[in-house]
Amino acid sequence: MTDSPGIQEARDDWDRLVRQQPDLDGWVAEQLAFQVANGQAPKGVPLCRVARPNFATDESIANDQQILGAVADAIVASADRILAEPSLADFYLGQWLHTPGHQDAINVDAGYSEPMVVGRFDTALTSEGMRVLEFNGGMPGGMANTEAAAALVTGWDVYRKFNEKQAAAPMPVLRPAFEALLAAWNDFGGTGSALAVLAMPDEFLPIAAAHIPGFVATSADLGHELVVADPGRLLYQGGVVTLDGRRVDVVIRGFLSEMIEMMGERVQPLLAAVAAGDVCMVTSMRSGVYGHKALFAALTDPTLDLGLSAAQRDLAIKHLPWTRMVVDDWTVGPDGERIYLPDFIESARERLVVKPANGFAGMGVHLGWEEAPEQWSAAVAHALADGAHIVQDRIDVPTQEYPELAPGLPTQRYVADHNPIMANRQVVGYLIRLSLDGGITNVSTGSGTLTPTLKLG
Repeated sequence: MTDSPGIQEARDDWDRLVRQQPDLDGWVAEQLAFQVANGQAPKGVPLCRVARPNFATDESIANDQQILGAVADAIVASADRILAEPSLADFYLGQWLHTPGHQDAINVDAGYSEPMVVGRFDTALTSEGMRVLEFNGGMPGGMANTEAAAALVTGWDVYRKFNEKQAAAPMPVLRPAFEALLAAWNDFGGTGSALAVLAMPDEFLPIAAAHIPGFVATSADLGHELVVADPGRLLYQGGVVTLDGRRVDVVIRGFLSEMIEMMGERVQPLLAAVAAGDVCMVTSMRSGVYGHKALFAALTDPTLDLGLSAAQRDLAIKHLPWTRMVVDDWTVGPDGERIYLPDFIESARERLVVKPANGFAGMGVHLGWEEAPEQWSAAVAHALADGAHIVQDRIDVPTQEYPELAPGLPTQRYVADHNPIMANRQVVGYLIRLSLDGGITNVSTGSGTLTPTLKLG
């Protein structure tokens, strides 16, 4: 996908201004040190290690909205169809769905109309247009990080000078995300000022600690109080959920839906309250289904009727990679041919990815073009035996040059993904992750970097 002349001009102008900084190396060191000192450095590595933001325009945002609105509709429709048909649910969701207590929790009516309240699509802008890699529902990672990076960049003198020529503004994501969550609560019947609880297991707190102040501050700005608590601290008696004696109005799910079994009894009172409709969980248990990668296998299989119109499905398929469950069977291949799947996966290693159907943070992902044949064969054998993996056609994520926050401000070529954040199915901002090595980009582990997005105009 070719960028508009306006975006390329903005990049050139920004880079020129950055390189005019007096004492450039001292300025670079200052920006890196600032991030470390302010808790913006996972494992001691600053989050933002490039000296230019991403740019977006009204046109580019509208294009993303058109595509992702259609994909979101298709994901919700396919999930509903699969969950309604036991044989499909077993095939696509199998182990994940049948975790003890999981299926009952997923089938609970959330009490509000919007199924995808907040989420993030991970995509790549290829030469053939946007390709959607996955969807992350609930409270997806990266929102607080991208706002921190935006605060860093808009504090630079470069930003002030750039705005003297053309307007550019950050795209806040936390406020519209929390507005969407509170709108779901209002739809549920909630009014006034809420006590909201981010129900997060204590063992997750060290990972999430840097994000929580932004969540708390955003909630307060909207006139509501947000408290973080382990689900086990929530009591449910007489139709009321309380935390330390205070009535809880809203719960934000800070755990994956499949973790119900792991949390055991400490989460059961909360689940009972949600099932009874006595508290509003604004990131519903069902929303976890929409991030299950097996839905892409269903959506890209032309033999499966998901109740979608031809136009809906065609638009979604155009922007999704060919995907199949890794099973011992025949199917339709990426080029429309009939294939025996195990043999095809083995022979087409250079163009394929194998990964868990419900994995996260890049864990368990096998990139065929980076693995030796024997490693690939072992991964395929494991996937076939496990029954909970998918295989996808390779998507070549484009590269882009950025000035690196390093001595001399060298220009580096990064693999760049493009991850729109949505609230009530509207694009409100972006998480842009960059990687020098071309592998899996996961900022939380320190293996990549990110840059904020500024909207031109």
